[in-house]
Parts: sequence; C-alpha cells; structure tokens
Amino acid sequence: MTTSAVTLLGDQLDHWARVRPDAPAITFGEQAFTWARWRQRISRLAGALRACGVGSGGRVATLDLNHLATVEVTLAASSLGAATVVGNFRWSPDQVRYVLADSRPAVLFYGAQFADVVKAADAVQAADAQVPRLVAVGGDDDGYEPFLAAGQPGEGTRADPEDVCLILYTSGTTGRPKSLFTKLLEERGGAVRRPSGAGLGARFRTGRAVWS
Repeated sequence: MTTSAVTLLGDQLDHWARVRPDAPAITFGEQAFTWARWRQRISRLAGALRACGVGSGGRVATLDLNHLATVEVTLAASSLGAATVVGNFRWSPDQVRYVLADSRPAVLFYGAQFADVVKAADAVQAADAQVPRLVAVGGDDDGYEPFLAAGQPGEGTRADPEDVCLILYTSGTTGRPKSLFTKLLEERGGAVRRPSGAGLGARFRTGRAVWS
C-alpha cells in the first residue's frame, strides 16, 4: 500500500462528516453528536491542543475511566501528528509520576475522581522536566468542555502514517511500566475495513465501550 492510499483516523472522521453529516456518530451518557457536530468538536479540540504547543511528535495524556474525552483527545492529537498516552486508572501516584516524567505530555486530561491521585503524583517531576497542563474532565470543576470550546479550528500539517498515535504502558508488575507504541498506519485499519456506514461510530456505556 502506498502512502497516498493510506486512510488515517482523521480522514474517516472527515468522510462521515461529509457523507452523513446529520447521522448519529457517538453517544456518551446524555451527550449525543452527529458526525458534523462531532467533527467540529474534535477540530476545536485540536486547535486548543495546538495552542498548548502540541504538534507533530508531541504527547498528551489521559487518566480516566471509559470517557468520551479520551476518544476525542486521541482523534484530535492524532490529527496534529501527536500521540496520546492512555493511562491506567489503577496506577498508583508513583506510577503516574513515572509515566508523566517518561512520556512528557504537554497536557494531562484526568477524570475528576482521580484528582487526588494526580495531586499526589506531583505534576512537577523535576526542575528540568516538562510540566503538563492539567485539565479536569467532569465533576464540579470540569475544565474539559471550556478547554475544548476555547479552541480555534484550523488546518494543521497533515499527520504522517508513520506518526505514533497511541502510547500504552504495561502494568509494571516486574518493575517500572514500559511503553508500547502504536502508529497511525496500524490504527486506521479497523475503521477502513468496517462495512460502509460503520466507520468510527460508537456508543459508550458505563464501564464499557461498544463500537458500532
């Protein structure tokens, strides 16, 4: 397969927003978005990330249960050529501290219920370490929706199929968590091979994700 034939995650989103703009794309709790509306949200989120200095080769991180924000952050970051570090909500503060120091994300999106873990992890790793911007997701002090709404949509540099889009860490049962990388070229396969109309659509339920 040549580079020109590769379909990236963002291409799938653009396709369905163009072909079926008013069709349901995703639901999460009481939130429901059409393809066009969801595409707009992710474009704004990408703009907000770009304003924080996130670009090709950059990193952002999430620490939460199954949440719409994790999907949106991953799509937005990948459109910029950046990778999302998806954290394990069972990590101890020490493990969170280590992963942040190792991956150096520009922004950390964390579920409100994990605020104490993030605080205990001490976001400031060391004098020479990058300090991530902290954005709470959900709860009374939700910062995610305002962060997203403040973003300015814009056309960035097209991501490369070889860009890393996901970074996952092992549990670290025999030592420190170890990182595993997934490239856009590897991630786009499922969306491309699903029947027409399936695309990236998903329905999220508490504790589990169901992709349509």
